[in-house]
Amino acid sequence: MKRNFKNFIIFILAIVLLVGCKKGNNSSQAVNENTNNTSNMNNTNDKKSAEKDSNKTASKTQKNLKPVKGAIIGSLSSYVEDREVWNNFIDEKNMASAKRDDYGLHLPKILLKSKDAKKANEEIDEIEENLRKIYESGKAKMEGDDIGIYSSFSVYQDDNVLSIMIKFSDI
Repeated sequence: MKRNFKNFIIFILAIVLLVGCKKGNNSSQAVNENTNNTSNMNNTNDKKSAEKDSNKTASKTQKNLKPVKGAIIGSLSSYVEDREVWNNFIDEKNMASAKRDDYGLHLPKILLKSKDAKKANEEIDEIEENLRKIYESGKAKMEGDDIGIYSSFSVYQDDNVLSIMIKFSDI
């Protein structure tokens, strides 16, 4: 299971790198265009103004980041949300346990439309299916409101990288 988890993390990081590279190419073209435009300017004040404008663009990306509900505290992203998997297979009596922030069931959903994001979402679907099977097989052994399974995720996003780490366990 640890090996699968490591492979999954490596796969997610590869996707993030590819997505970041695609976005990086576009932003580097914009930077090159800004550089060409500013090099044509004779006035140094105009150069400083152009640099401030590019810094404002970078800060707008950072302003779009929002806390991801259901993720580990400190996770910020505008491209990821919680799947709320408890709606798919958890019984009503165990719903509160599955929604808990600390030992609940939280899996990410990547909101990007790329082929790599689709593939990553499919792999996360497989994790959800495995959690469902574990839940179904352990229903009879449950005591109290503890569902016996746990999953959480954290997200890191900047201009070039979207990184997701998923942890899950079967108690």
